Amino acid sequence: MKNYKNEKSLFVALLGCTICLMFTLMYLGGFKSLTYFLGSEAIYDFPETDMIKNAKGWEYHEEENGYYIVKNNAVNKYRVDRYVRTWKYLYLTISNCSVSEVHAILEYYDKEKNILKEQPIVIYNGENEIELDETIEIYRIGIRIRDAKGIFFSMNSMEIRSEKAGFSWQKFYECMGMSLLICGCVIFMGYSVRKKYVNTENYALEKNTGLLYILQSLYVLQGNIVGKKAIQKCRKIDRKVTVEILLCVFFAWILFFEIMGWTKGESYRYFSLGCAVILFACGCLLWKKEWKNTGVMSSVLKSWYGLWIMMALSDVFKEDGEKFFSYVMIFSAGFFIFAYNQRFKADAVICLFLRALEIDYVLVVLFCVFFRPKIITVYYNGICRRPEDFAMYALLIFALFVWKIYGLIDNDASYLQWIGYGMGAASALYFVLRSGGVVAKIALILVAITYLYGCVYIWVKKRVSFRYRWKQILTAIVFSFLCVVVIHISVKYLPDILQTTVVFEDEQLVSVLPEDELQLYQQMFPITLENVTSKDTINVMGSWKNYARMMGVYGNATQIYRNREPVQAYNGYLDLMYHYGIFAVIPFVLYQIYGFCISLKKCRRFFGKKNPYIFVLCVNIIFTVFCVFGNASVNFGNIAVWCYFLFNGVYFKE
Repeated sequence: MKNYKNEKSLFVALLGCTICLMFTLMYLGGFKSLTYFLGSEAIYDFPETDMIKNAKGWEYHEEENGYYIVKNNAVNKYRVDRYVRTWKYLYLTISNCSVSEVHAILEYYDKEKNILKEQPIVIYNGENEIELDETIEIYRIGIRIRDAKGIFFSMNSMEIRSEKAGFSWQKFYECMGMSLLICGCVIFMGYSVRKKYVNTENYALEKNTGLLYILQSLYVLQGNIVGKKAIQKCRKIDRKVTVEILLCVFFAWILFFEIMGWTKGESYRYFSLGCAVILFACGCLLWKKEWKNTGVMSSVLKSWYGLWIMMALSDVFKEDGEKFFSYVMIFSAGFFIFAYNQRFKADAVICLFLRALEIDYVLVVLFCVFFRPKIITVYYNGICRRPEDFAMYALLIFALFVWKIYGLIDNDASYLQWIGYGMGAASALYFVLRSGGVVAKIALILVAITYLYGCVYIWVKKRVSFRYRWKQILTAIVFSFLCVVVIHISVKYLPDILQTTVVFEDEQLVSVLPEDELQLYQQMFPITLENVTSKDTINVMGSWKNYARMMGVYGNATQIYRNREPVQAYNGYLDLMYHYGIFAVIPFVLYQIYGFCISLKKCRRFFGKKNPYIFVLCVNIIFTVFCVFGNASVNFGNIAVWCYFLFNGVYFKE
């Protein structure tokens, strides 16, 4: 009962905060739309490169972070968005201006560079709101400053809008604070009334009624009918081995569609159908005897289903995009998780997955070695289109092999096991360091600390000495080093030698170098470094801003563009709220909290044994870190995301 109360209190707190956020954004947006809280007007943020570019009479000084006007007739021109259209307001923020005001002329241009209109403006320190002529379609604007030679100012930001801006951080903090205060009072009064007048001791209905109980009863019916017939026709085969083979096919299916770029678009339906069929077949093959619905509803289970139900509701209101994958998770993945919880213990379930991941990882390494060369100064994308996605997958594999090594510490193991697992961990670590930035390194450090704590625990508590295994460890280190050297040389030269290089469409190539150094390298290697962008040009705060102001109740399937280019969220929560509605974040956060807490609790109880809980904890850590600082959300083209939502199924019985 105590756990139930804590669970309900956490849900109410998250629901209250989400409602307050929704009300605040709607208030600032004028209560115009449930689809876009802050309004559906067009907005274009000028890129940071526009804030520092030199122009006729405008001389940018990097040391002082600002412009000097060096001519009496100075003009700087800026291209606006992707389309020619009308605009109503221009917001220009400047600072460190050497004069109290700057008199300038705003020029309107068409595609042929003809001046359509000249509008006198006055610019002050701080944010400047400039009303535009909404009857003129603009392709480019120019700011001309006359008779002001020698003045200095810094240009912080510039955006153009089709409607007047209603959002400001001061208004947001005031409204959000007031909303939270009112919400807190309402929750407190509600709990007080409930405690005094409502009988809170009857929790029997939580177990045996509700949508989830009906859904699990449907699983039981499917298993006892379809599963039983499947077993009768497959008596002569080893079903456990067959499930392992199917899981290999499942992960290979994901890899193939991700490599081909078919996880989105027209082929999306075939990708989702294949995933659904394989998982359902695995669930049927796990049937052994009559299933029973125990009615156990753990916190992880309820939040897991809550997420997919919210996504399913969001898909109903969407007009286009990749929809209804939530049904695959509910009816196929949910059935598979229910099936393996009926038959196996947690360690047996994870071992089924891990053997499949190990086999498919060999295919990944071979594909990278023969087809995906490492480009100089560029993060390695591997089998993915973005380095972040490949770093996440490589971290999952690294955690897998380190867990295997972790299980060898207090057990007698052959040299072959030490060498194999060592080579797997070393190669995965190599890929992480080659493809990952700061986010991947943070996750890597946390995973390493987790396993290091486990090793120290075994060393201190169980009195296991490592000196009896120094030969195996040294041999594994030597072979691992050789393995990494071979992979490093291969991905650097082999695809070019064999002329087997594979280039993905819409691939994101990010350089580790600053913008100025990258430009020098691009002059030296113009073909190799074509379409490569510097990591410094990725404006994370700008991406957060774009996604935050486009949030709504129902979610949206369209791609957000910034500076005429598609932009990623760089935050899993913002990405989820934009695509599936603001309320979808509640079960998502609850699922993360419950999964992490139960994994941590299990690890503390079973640290001295070879159990899967420490590995599942690492999977939770990896996903959460990439969710907070990266783009990990519900991207089903990434195996690491699948593992996160499938592995925590071992806690559905808790």
